[in-house]
Amino acid sequence: MAYSLLHGSLSNYWTVNTSTTNSWLANKLIKMRGKVYTWIQLRVGNGVNCRFWTDNWSALGSLQGYFAAGSASRQGIPLTATLSDLNRNGSWTLPRPRSEEMVQAQIALTMVTLGEEEDSYEWVVTGTHTVKLFKRLILLCWKGVIYYLWRERNQRYHNHRFQTSYSLTKSLDRLIKDKILSFRRSSPTTSSSLMQMWVATELIP
Repeated sequence: MAYSLLHGSLSNYWTVNTSTTNSWLANKLIKMRGKVYTWIQLRVGNGVNCRFWTDNWSALGSLQGYFAAGSASRQGIPLTATLSDLNRNGSWTLPRPRSEEMVQAQIALTMVTLGEEEDSYEWVVTGTHTVKLFKRLILLCWKGVIYYLWRERNQRYHNHRFQTSYSLTKSLDRLIKDKILSFRRSSPTTSSSLMQMWVATELIP
């Protein structure tokens, strides 16, 4: 995904929406973020870039998802608020909790002490097999995109033939599905897992 799409902040990956103006691969990666969320953990430093609601900084995971599972609201805390925004002179400035979810969020904050170093991200691999499958799927995407871009370029240059972006996307989707199905004979489990992962992020109606 182009870093410019995230406006220079990986935190925006958790909130950016798919769009017809994005590339096909960028939209595919956005659709996959729920699967990779637990792999990208934010190590809190000064809290300046750590989003309270959406970054993976606490044992509760995404607080936005945690609160959505119950009846709690954001209690006046902006969606883009960072941990630094909620800290004054070393003390946390949160509204009085009106739900069990907010109580748990405040308990999670008491375990955090802001420092001077910058916030940083680290990969946390909890399921090596799943990570390998995801990497394999991304590699298939990249190869497919490169193949069809090169093919389209040659057809336009030599034969003056053009395909719509929708047609290219459908062809690419079919190519990757066929490639995944080709693994069925040698590794049916891998083929099934890859197909489930691919269909879960389907962009073609």
